[in-house]
Amino acid sequence: MTRKHFQTKSHIGSTDNTVFPWEGIAFVLSALLSATTLGPVPVHAQCQFNWSTSPNSAAGHRPRALAAGDFNGDGVIDLASASFSNNSVSILLGNNNGGFNAAATYPIGAGSTNPISMVVDDFDNDGALDIAVVCMNATGVFILLGNGNGTFDAPIPYATSFGSTSIVKADFNQDGRIDLAIVNRNPNQNNNTVSILIGNNDNPMTLFFSPQVQSPFIPQAYALCVGDFNNDSKSDLAVLQTLPPESCCSPTTSFTILLGTGLGGLSSAGGQSVASGRSGAIAASDLNGDGYSDLVFSHTDGNSVRVWMNAGGSMKETAAYFAGSAPGWDSSALAVVDVDGNGTQDVLVANNGSSSVRLLRGTGTGTLVNAGAPMVGLEPTSIVVADLNGDQEKDIVVANGSTNTTVSVLLNASENSPIMTLQPNNQLAWVGQSRQLKVAATNAQNYQWRLNNIPLSDGNGYAGANTAQLTIGPAAFAHSGSYDCVIGNTCGTVTSAAATLDVLLPCLGDFNHDGMFNGQDLQTVVDLLLAGDTCLPCK
Repeated sequence: MTRKHFQTKSHIGSTDNTVFPWEGIAFVLSALLSATTLGPVPVHAQCQFNWSTSPNSAAGHRPRALAAGDFNGDGVIDLASASFSNNSVSILLGNNNGGFNAAATYPIGAGSTNPISMVVDDFDNDGALDIAVVCMNATGVFILLGNGNGTFDAPIPYATSFGSTSIVKADFNQDGRIDLAIVNRNPNQNNNTVSILIGNNDNPMTLFFSPQVQSPFIPQAYALCVGDFNNDSKSDLAVLQTLPPESCCSPTTSFTILLGTGLGGLSSAGGQSVASGRSGAIAASDLNGDGYSDLVFSHTDGNSVRVWMNAGGSMKETAAYFAGSAPGWDSSALAVVDVDGNGTQDVLVANNGSSSVRLLRGTGTGTLVNAGAPMVGLEPTSIVVADLNGDQEKDIVVANGSTNTTVSVLLNASENSPIMTLQPNNQLAWVGQSRQLKVAATNAQNYQWRLNNIPLSDGNGYAGANTAQLTIGPAAFAHSGSYDCVIGNTCGTVTSAAATLDVLLPCLGDFNHDGMFNGQDLQTVVDLLLAGDTCLPCK
């Protein structure tokens, strides 16, 4: 088996869509288009999110961190859960109905290691997903190599300094391989550090870490997230500086930005104070589409979500949203992801004290709108978002951390506005020919094709004016113009990109029908004559 190696590199001179303290997750929305890029953002009615529940699944005592992936290659999302009290990782294979099969358990280290954060990727480049875990009370990163069938090898420990409270992944040196960043938790919280572990393939038979190299001290460093804070297409880090949620004290929460060099190193860009009291999580995402990563904090002692917008590399708090209506709601874990599929980032925050998940819908401008708080199990401590039942909707899995042993599942039963997945092509037609314009969108209920912003109906050379495919023919000069399609449902509409149809008279001697008479037509004549075809006027 090919194994991948890591070596450590100091990140200060001496990126996942979503990240919370016990996990780094990134959700990438992509679409395969037959023509132009995606069109305008949908106009939304305020449809409510609706969630149905799936039975809770056993996931180890006090599950503290979650990660999702297809561990057995069957196309169904599976779950990894880090059990803080059982000192183990549980693997729950998905059943494609929104639930999970019985867990298989893998011990992590010896004694009370307390695994607290993990990430999933193919670290050894064999096509199977692996797991990297860090523990609060065990030195090292533990790698569980996946076998591609849902099982994993015994954890391989690689020494780091002290225990850890956070691990994230990104390609910090832009070599196409996944690297890791971790918080090194010193018994003296003021001496915490951060390190980057660079992935390499120097020895394909062994997976290893070279001797640890640490950063300068980052007081009370607790959690990490990956972003691009200066819009240079290089992975940066934001470091949440706070005491753990179980701490007896309420310090001031702050953060430090570490800018990536693209070579595996990072340089400090300074930090700022967030608020008095503890924060449970930090996440980076571009909330307003300007290319700069913004920051979201779950402020545990303030029962709130705090948003810091990035204006060209300068961070400033712009809003605070209460996650609960009364003290004791204890905002903890975060996930930032496009839950409703409208192209804007939404925020999920676990309310530890109220056993609920607050959903804040993104507007695309950096502001958030309350969209409900469904109940889950006791004291949720981690969130992962994925399509669990193959319906193309984002579902939610929550780790119930307290003295519980389960994860809760919220299946997305919401109706969302249409999202474009196929845009129409520009077309060229000779008089008398037929052409088709096609669109596709998720959650589509109705279609209206338009010519130069005027709605069309069937007849006069048009067919399918209220379907996903408009047929035009026989083409006439009056059919020339700019076409688009308005696609809607009860939640809102989206308008496709415009596609131009040009209707032309055939050009005399234009044998290859490109609208011009040139040397390429002579080649066409030669090719036809060589083929024994003498009916040139018919071409």
